[in-house]
Amino acid sequence: MTGGSDGRLKIGSVVTTMMACVLGSLDSDFGQALETVESFSVEGGELLLGLEGEGGRLRFRAVP
Repeated sequence: MTGGSDGRLKIGSVVTTMMACVLGSLDSDFGQALETVESFSVEGGELLLGLEGEGGRLRFRAVP
């Protein structure tokens, strides 16, 4: 993973195991989306990861 103060971010290959995945898990979809991240920002306490092209954004927030 590389990133800088310019809001750019690149995540390399995502590797997971199937050991704890339940039927219907979205782990492979999530991993593929992470590999297309090209930018990030923090807004309103949420981490936003921008995906390549028209891929949209992944939104994360802390859970107390």
